[in-house]
Amino acid sequence: MASHPLERRLAAVEAKLDIGNHHPLAMQMYNGKIHRPFYRRRASKRCSLLLISVGALALMLNFWGQLFSSKRRGLIVADDGMQPPNLLQFTKSPPEYNKVHRNTTFVDAESTTAAYSDGEKRSSGACLITMDDNHWIPEWLAYHYHTMNLRYLVIVVDPLSVTSPSRILQRWENHINIEQWTDVDIFRGMNQTTTDPGTPGSARYDHHKERQLIFYQKCLQNFQKRGLVDWVLPTDIDEYIGLVPRTSKAAGRNANYLVPSLYEPGSILTFLNDVHKTNKAKYARLPYHPGCVPVPRRQYGTVKSTRQQVQQFIPELFKGENFLTLRWRHWNNKKSMTIKVLVDVSRANLHNFQYGSGHGLSVHNPLPECLDAQEMPFDMSDLVVSHYLGTPDQFFFRTDSRRGSYASGMKNQDGYDNAAKSDGREDDSHRLWFPGFCKSVGLTEAKRLLLDAGQISPASLMTAEGQAIASKAWNADF
Repeated sequence: MASHPLERRLAAVEAKLDIGNHHPLAMQMYNGKIHRPFYRRRASKRCSLLLISVGALALMLNFWGQLFSSKRRGLIVADDGMQPPNLLQFTKSPPEYNKVHRNTTFVDAESTTAAYSDGEKRSSGACLITMDDNHWIPEWLAYHYHTMNLRYLVIVVDPLSVTSPSRILQRWENHINIEQWTDVDIFRGMNQTTTDPGTPGSARYDHHKERQLIFYQKCLQNFQKRGLVDWVLPTDIDEYIGLVPRTSKAAGRNANYLVPSLYEPGSILTFLNDVHKTNKAKYARLPYHPGCVPVPRRQYGTVKSTRQQVQQFIPELFKGENFLTLRWRHWNNKKSMTIKVLVDVSRANLHNFQYGSGHGLSVHNPLPECLDAQEMPFDMSDLVVSHYLGTPDQFFFRTDSRRGSYASGMKNQDGYDNAAKSDGREDDSHRLWFPGFCKSVGLTEAKRLLLDAGQISPASLMTAEGQAIASKAWNADF
């Protein structure tokens, strides 16, 4: 009679299966141990079931964790079951964003208390000078409204403009608090005035740069005094701040951290608060100054892409070719432009400095403490400012940049032609803001806010005074 427990179990199995003791299954026993395929198969099966159970449990925990996390961050709440496009899978078919999402609710950052830690502002501000840029303003506002939670904007319209952005700005009055300054506000208390249209081109250009710098400085002080926001972006209308997606373990990079997708509302502001407020020790390796964040700039050229590439993830209501961030995908990775800075006005020293360009200050580094901000190569930065040229019609529509050699760099025809050839790399990560914006505000509202984006203002929208200024400025240069 079998004495070993496994022998007894084997005997019972053999009896049930009606196989003899000389069957191969019964002949693999020695030294009191059972070495039979039957038992190995049973053990393997048990291990497989255990692994499957553990895997299923892990998937469930991951699902609930992501669901809880998305609710805390104040992301999109929708009942249509649609998922945001995968950040790295741009070869797949675009998601179905072409239908109207009537049941989609956007959880605005201003009303989301769980999205940020105590003391963190839930929105950002910007300082912007514009001059005959109506074709770019709708996209710029929509992009930064979505990615930076832009809710406060101080804007100056150049007195030499021949068009007015008033109609566009009025569309946004329910979304962004917009305060419009004039040269009187910029130069108050200073012995400077608006440049006359008849001033020679080079002097007018130099005055414009100085005026822009003083505006940035006073605008930043205004935001600090009012305490409405922490982060302020002093920038140009053709520049868009973005995040660099993490896809590899490149040298010197933190491969363990993935930046948020631009599909998520307020993704850049979330990242900034994480870096500077929540996990400062984690990012101590980054050369960030307490009040300034240096951001490298990319120059995007005008290399053409296919219609399918330009239209990827874009609702059929819109033409991707009308938007800078969707149409132009090629950038120059061989040369970095001068950095721009993001300013944390809650920590920056905005007192006791002389306005203007003295002591090395510029529109790129408007504050004394920003002068210590180090240049950052592309592969070391999580943030990037993308600079776009647009089409020749868009670029040269301004009365200041389209004529004369006084405007150095890209402000003349040769500069434009050279920059337009930038084709080092392709990038599609920026385009994720567009479907995210459309879903957050709804297609109907998105269509209203983005009306005429990319379209040159016709002469019929110019006032008689504007046409006279344009004519006078043209004659002053030739």
